[in-house]
Amino acid sequence: MNESEGPDGPVAGSDEPRRPPGTDSATPASEEAERRSPSDEGDSQGGSHDEDTDALRRLRSWLKDHAGAVIGWTVSIVLTTILGWYLTPALEVRSDRAVERDQQERAKGKDSLDWEASYNFSPMDGYVYAMPGVLPAKTQKKLIVPTPLDEDYYRDLLKPHGAVQMGHPLDATPASRKMLTRVRVNLTGQQADPVLIKGITAHVLKRHKPLSGTLTVGAGEGEGEVVKVGFDLDAGDRISARKMTDSGHLGNRYLDSKYITLKQGEPIVIDFVAFTANCHCEWQIDVTTRSDGHDEVVTIDDGGRPFHSTGIAHKYRSEFQYVFPSGEVSHFKEIAPKYRE
Repeated sequence: MNESEGPDGPVAGSDEPRRPPGTDSATPASEEAERRSPSDEGDSQGGSHDEDTDALRRLRSWLKDHAGAVIGWTVSIVLTTILGWYLTPALEVRSDRAVERDQQERAKGKDSLDWEASYNFSPMDGYVYAMPGVLPAKTQKKLIVPTPLDEDYYRDLLKPHGAVQMGHPLDATPASRKMLTRVRVNLTGQQADPVLIKGITAHVLKRHKPLSGTLTVGAGEGEGEVVKVGFDLDAGDRISARKMTDSGHLGNRYLDSKYITLKQGEPIVIDFVAFTANCHCEWQIDVTTRSDGHDEVVTIDDGGRPFHSTGIAHKYRSEFQYVFPSGEVSHFKEIAPKYRE
């Protein structure tokens, strides 16, 4: 009967030799490596190779099945890029032409010029108004009673009675009956093609004797703007605009040495003066233009009504003299009408 010795001694019935302390029964790594067959490594490498081969075969098969589509996509991208280089400038030109056509369509039916016009008297012209009749007593009272200073007060008071405002020309003498009217005109081109202004004339529609009912006289103050364009309404029924000299005389035709061309939306402001000593004139401004090979006459007036100008009459039925303000109020006083040559 075999007997075992202590923990580290031989075990009964066992023929295995004793192992040194600290070792176990596990197979060492080196022995495991020796037991591994070389063919196992070969199998592992071969599996990876087979997987790569299968992937390549699948890629080739896909390319073979989809070759037409791939070529089509490639050609499409290349052609799109090339055509973009050549067609983009052409498309931009077409876009510009479309804008021009749109502007031309919108301009159809419109005058060559858009305009605004208004009287443009300045403080230097004073309060000189002529009316066709005698003012009602109620209005005369308002004219005489001292009133807080207001440039528009007298104009608004007298306008319902047919008042026509006047200014004194620079070259007027004390005995002169020639007076002026100031008009400011804003012109704006409104055609796709540039608008050439060929001519500017005053067209006198009606002539009457100078207004001789009531006259208010009030000298102006300060200096006015020098106006460069004028009409002599006593020179005929159609009068060309003329340049103004620094002394206030009419010179050469305004457009003889000056060309005015307006693009679409481009503005210009022209201040006119019209002179008369002999009439109460109703008149308008005719502007002749040329655009896109066509001539046109644009009529400018006072909002559908003619402009009014009048010279000084020989005598009025009533007159009022402006009293220069004392403090913050002003007024007129009635004076005896006087005869003017």
